[in-house]
Amino acid sequence: MALPRVYVWEVAMWPEFQQITITPEQAGKLLRKLCRHFKTPRPIIQCLPGKWGGGTYRAVDMSIELRYPYHFDTVLHEFAHHLNYCRNNVHGHGCQFKRELKQVHTWAKRYLPLTRGGGHGILSVQVRGR
Repeated sequence: MALPRVYVWEVAMWPEFQQITITPEQAGKLLRKLCRHFKTPRPIIQCLPGKWGGGTYRAVDMSIELRYPYHFDTVLHEFAHHLNYCRNNVHGHGCQFKRELKQVHTWAKRYLPLTRGGGHGILSVQVRGR
C-alpha cells in the first residue's frame, strides 16, 4: 500500500525527527509543552502496544493514540492534527494541516539533541542506531 504524499514529504523535510524514540512519559511532557506554547487544550494521550509504531488523532474525544515504538515525529504529527482541528476545525492532510505541521516542527527543533542551537535537555531522548 502506498503512503500518502504528506508522509513522504514529512520524512524528506525533517529526517532528523524520524530517528528519535521517546518513552510515554516523555511523550506526555512534550504534549504539555506543545499545548502550552500553541495555547490549545491538551489532548488525552493513550500509549498502546504495537509492532510498527504510528499514531492516530481522534477529534471526537480529542485523543492521540500512539503505538510502540513511540517516535518523536509521530507525536509531532498527531499534535499537528490536533492543532489543525482546534484552530481550523479541519481533518485530514490538506494545506492547512501542512502549515500547522511546519509550525510544530519548527518549534520542536529546539528539543532535538545533536543539532546546532538545539538540545536544551528538556527531553532526554534515545537516538536509534547509536
